[in-house]
Amino acid sequence: MIDIKTLHEYEAVLLGQIINNPDLLAKSKLDAVHFTKDLHKEIFKAVIEIVNDGLEPNLIILNERTGSRYSAYLAKITSIPTDANFEYYQQHLITYYNFKQFENLMAKIQTKLRSSELSTLIQEVYHGLEDIQTETNIYKVQSIREALLETVEEIEVRVLKDRETLEMKTGINGLDKYLIGDARQRLYYIGGRPSEGKTTLLLNIAIHQAKLGRTIGIISLESGIKELMMRILSFSGNIQAGYIFGGILGKQSLDKLMATSNRLAELKIYFYDEPNLILNQVLSKIRYFVTVLHCDIIMIDYLQLIYAPHLGLERREEVAYISKTLKDYARRFNIPIVATAQLRRDADGRRPRLSDFQESSQIEKDADVAILIYNMKKEGSEPGEYKLNEWFLCLDKNRDGATKMINVEFNKEYQRFEDKEKAPSGA
Repeated sequence: MIDIKTLHEYEAVLLGQIINNPDLLAKSKLDAVHFTKDLHKEIFKAVIEIVNDGLEPNLIILNERTGSRYSAYLAKITSIPTDANFEYYQQHLITYYNFKQFENLMAKIQTKLRSSELSTLIQEVYHGLEDIQTETNIYKVQSIREALLETVEEIEVRVLKDRETLEMKTGINGLDKYLIGDARQRLYYIGGRPSEGKTTLLLNIAIHQAKLGRTIGIISLESGIKELMMRILSFSGNIQAGYIFGGILGKQSLDKLMATSNRLAELKIYFYDEPNLILNQVLSKIRYFVTVLHCDIIMIDYLQLIYAPHLGLERREEVAYISKTLKDYARRFNIPIVATAQLRRDADGRRPRLSDFQESSQIEKDADVAILIYNMKKEGSEPGEYKLNEWFLCLDKNRDGATKMINVEFNKEYQRFEDKEKAPSGA
């Protein structure tokens, strides 16, 4: 950690740079609280007031606003001829401020260790960390010149880089040809009724993306890790899931399972399973997956099992807030987030719609891409017999491409979705 004397020097340099070039405020993340020296806080506040009044913060106006108390000091700090390393100095101030905020949070928690419930303390830590995280957000005002330079650089990266490292490929060709565009900062929803393949599709995509070289972080609120592993072993090793779950494997199948396990172990996929997580816990896991494990994609199964009791909202409003927060995190960390979500009961037996997402209409608004699983079936003359039993992935929202109803095979025995050559007539 930088010493306070050096930090004061950085503060003086920053103030001089801003006074000489007020345009730096456009890309500044600074506030008066980030300055540790009272003198610097007062000067910064005066500069902001002058700029807000539509004036240039030159020495004459600054001396008028501060009563000429700091005229010699202002002349000294504005003698800096360049605004080089502005962001470097700024980052040191913000980092020091956040460290002190964290230190204060820990001290506050320490005083409550013996007098508060553990669950209350955990909630307070999560809230405090979230506040500190907000202080370091990526959003800023940009000039059109800055925005164009960054955009052209991004386009060059996309041209030069393998497209499959940027697009959300699923391994289902019929779906992949419509999922175009950069997946980063996107929120993907997979909607379906219970036992209709939401988790299966999520895992199919996770394995396919991992095979393309991406690092995946999966937060499971519904299924335990061992259950997820068994599903993955089933579709990856082409071994019937029922035999794996029931432990009914002969030597040949067991050898096949072991060989599959060894191949899968090379993939960069991380799992966390815990039921009924609160939102702050989910956000904490996302931050850990991205900043520590360097995950490229975050997957969550499923949305409606996340709670946010501290908000004190109706459940519909709570789910809406959770969805909007996931959308914000996709943008903040420049990653895609893929979440499964439950559809309402009245979607049974018919073609689902975006409005069928359970507990909140906000889900369809936040989604950049929404894939709804639809099982079209007609019963036959015998119980359990179907004259028609077709599966579709309904791409009902697609920000960068066309919407489409894609006929697929859902092989429940082997826990995977696959391409189907031709949809039935009338579909």
